[in-house]
Amino acid sequence: MKNILDKTGTEDVLLKPIQRRLMIPLTVVLLLLVGGFGGALIYLQQKDMKQFAHYVLEAASRELEESLAEQSEAMMIQEKLLLLDECLVKSLKELDRDCLLADLEDIFINLQTEHGITHFYFHGPDRVNLLRVHKPEMHSDRIDRFTTLEAERTGKTASGIELGPLGTFTLRVVQPVYEGQTLIGYLELGKEIEDILEDMSNEHGIELTVTIHKSDLTREEWETGMKMLGRESDWDRFADVVIIYTSLSHFPEEAEHHVGEAYHMHEYETAEVEFNDKSWQVMETVLMDASGAEVGDLIVMRDISEAKAAFNRLLIVSLGTALVLLTGLIGFLFILLRRTDRGIQLQQAELVASEEKYRTLAVNVPDIIMTLDIDGTIQFINHVVPGLSVDEVVGKNVRDYTIPEHVETLENAIEKVFNTGETLTYEVSGTGSDGSIAHYSTRIGPIKRDGEVLAAIQITSDITELKRMEEEQAKLLHEMEERVKELSCMYGVAQSIHERDTLGEIFNDIVTLIPPGWHYPEITRAKLRFNGEEYTSETFEETEWN
Repeated sequence: MKNILDKTGTEDVLLKPIQRRLMIPLTVVLLLLVGGFGGALIYLQQKDMKQFAHYVLEAASRELEESLAEQSEAMMIQEKLLLLDECLVKSLKELDRDCLLADLEDIFINLQTEHGITHFYFHGPDRVNLLRVHKPEMHSDRIDRFTTLEAERTGKTASGIELGPLGTFTLRVVQPVYEGQTLIGYLELGKEIEDILEDMSNEHGIELTVTIHKSDLTREEWETGMKMLGRESDWDRFADVVIIYTSLSHFPEEAEHHVGEAYHMHEYETAEVEFNDKSWQVMETVLMDASGAEVGDLIVMRDISEAKAAFNRLLIVSLGTALVLLTGLIGFLFILLRRTDRGIQLQQAELVASEEKYRTLAVNVPDIIMTLDIDGTIQFINHVVPGLSVDEVVGKNVRDYTIPEHVETLENAIEKVFNTGETLTYEVSGTGSDGSIAHYSTRIGPIKRDGEVLAAIQITSDITELKRMEEEQAKLLHEMEERVKELSCMYGVAQSIHERDTLGEIFNDIVTLIPPGWHYPEITRAKLRFNGEEYTSETFEETEWN
């Protein structure tokens, strides 16, 4: 019967509990969802931190450029004010170093104090230094810096940051000085950019570090310059760069991995380091001089300890809340699935009882119950006629047990059941238990699921004995009818003898009564001869048998 149960969608009632099968996968899925939620929060936080880091880096770079431009503009104005002094212009024209120094020494001190000017030059028209007001003892060298060359080439004021021989970045403004149309020399002001970097660091709460490529420096001059400026110098700390400025008291070893060409980060990359019990975000951008050449890097470090702590608190609260909700949900699912299992178990028990009831009914009912597929193959049969076994019959085609003249009737019935879903009744003859012909009354109908006919169920009753009894009853009835005809004939003769007056009348009645009382009255005729007289029934004809 298993094939039929499979066909109709009934499964083995000994199913594993749903709670056992679903709780572990559901718990894993929910835990993965919580983990994914936490991962998403971390990813979004890191993404937000990187975006803000890019903003800070771009803002720092932009502010540095703007500050340099503002300082350049201020120094241009100062140069123009200085050149309003005709004595100064005259001394430059005459290349009078002593006069210039005497007139400008106090002015330089004021510029240095009020405006942070650290470099004050006068050059001849051939770019040979006439006077360094900030270092009068050094002069007469040819100046080949880019800003000076650019001022010579364009005949206009040139400005920009340039790397000095001591390894310091100096913002320089070089202005050509003319008398009429004649170039008489150059005026140059310069200032270190460290004060700009320090202002940016204080204003935005960031730490700035400037590194310079060793290839643009000489070790002796750089170490001398750092010593003069009172700064730490460690030429051997990095392979290809040196630190010329840092707003930190000491550049941390933990951040060394992000310094130098070998570890150079792309513009939109960031890194995190831990030092001084804080978390820092490290960013880096290229520094270029006035000529556009890359000479070093600006390293920006931002303290993200508070931001990370705030996020960690948010993450802990969020995950804690999620875990509480998850625990509640798992508990709810546990109870729900347990109740579902109980309901299913009750249904299974009812199904087992129902199946057992119908199985017992099917086995004990005298009729033959079988299920057939569309080809007529027997899938289940409750019992068989003596001489056959269930195992022998199941899997065979029902045609094999139907006599040839009824096969077409059977096939038409099966086809109609599968095509229309209707229930039909018909009679067929087949092989009996002793090999003789047996008669069966059959009712065949559909087994459906979701409106689709899956199989046909056929209930067959053996009516062989009923047919035999009907035949015997018909035979007995026929014999009784014959006896009735005979008795009616004899009664008619007796009545004629009693009522007729002459033998002739009696004999005429007898030949009339004999044919209806005979076995085949339609072909029976009577003739009576007495004392030479003949008496015949109607339509009597002489034959060779008379």
